[in-house]
Amino acid sequence: MYKKEYILFPVLIITLILSTKFLNIGLKDIKTSNIYILSCIADGDKLSITSVNGKSLKENIFIKNEAELPFGKYSLVFEVKSKKNKYISGNILEVKSSKLNKIRYKIEEILNDNIRDSGCCGLVKAVILSKKSDILSEDREMFRKLGLMPFVAISGLHMYILISMIKNILNNFIKKKYIKIVTIFILSVYSAILCFPISVLRSYIMYISSIIFKEIKNRFILSLIFILGINLYEIFNPVFIFSFLSVYILIYLFPSIDLLEIKDGYKSIFKSVIFQIILMPFQYYFMHQIGILFFLINIIITPFFSLFIFISFVTLLLNFIHIYLLNSILEQIYIAIKSICLIIYKFNFISLDIKNVNLFIFFVFILLDILVFIKIYELKLKKN
Repeated sequence: MYKKEYILFPVLIITLILSTKFLNIGLKDIKTSNIYILSCIADGDKLSITSVNGKSLKENIFIKNEAELPFGKYSLVFEVKSKKNKYISGNILEVKSSKLNKIRYKIEEILNDNIRDSGCCGLVKAVILSKKSDILSEDREMFRKLGLMPFVAISGLHMYILISMIKNILNNFIKKKYIKIVTIFILSVYSAILCFPISVLRSYIMYISSIIFKEIKNRFILSLIFILGINLYEIFNPVFIFSFLSVYILIYLFPSIDLLEIKDGYKSIFKSVIFQIILMPFQYYFMHQIGILFFLINIIITPFFSLFIFISFVTLLLNFIHIYLLNSILEQIYIAIKSICLIIYKFNFISLDIKNVNLFIFFVFILLDILVFIKIYELKLKKN
């Protein structure tokens, strides 16, 4: 009997072949004195290039934002003069701003005008617009040290909260059969405003593909195929690794842990520990950090950050129609998060910063991950 998921595998093969052969460009392929059309995202003092002459990138490439372009997406006609350490420099011959930048500017204007606390405002911009340059430097370092940057970067958690909020609001105004269609439309516009970062694109694909695939594992595989089909080299991108590995743990490993006959409180702690162990090699390799008690911090902070993200979206919506009831509450939640983080931050054993990555240690962590996977798989076989 034909199954829809069978189409995933030939699609994977075709897209990967196309991706590696025709659709990618690296820093070494960019020649000095040549003129290129660059698609970029401006945030703070740098421009992150997303494509060169319509081709995806094999690696991260940046331009210093000497033109001081405000946060948003741009298309540049750029003459390359030199390149060094993932940066290219040269002359901007023409700048074309994305039409969606007007919406970004409007959202920023609303937040700047109505959220008085600059630290809170900067964090709200990060969780709503993915603009990280306005986060206070002290907050950024504290969140990094405590392993909380995934809450700051827009991720599946943010998208889940937004989707739930949209569906609950629409449920009061339109018929149930139209809710998913309208939700997909709103989600499409929002994802486009964010310029479809990997974690957002994964969540977006997984949601819209629910029309075809009811099984979440099939939607997960489809999102994996789609993103790697666009750019196979994303597999080396830490954002890609953390995003997909996190979801893999949630949908493949946690159900097996749920089979354990232990109290729910201990089970939550056990899940958090497993989560930290599996992510540890990649935190070590990419972030030069070993989280010792990240699992405990996540248990404590997750409810507060989830509430902050939800109230941020609601506050923006209300401020748009000149209702400011939740602004002070949002600022109080920010103060509470910061206060808790400051207390934890004083303990030096929360995490270790690593100057130089040792590949032997990295592979030891990978081996530990493999052992965890084997044990969880054995648990699943035993319970079945």
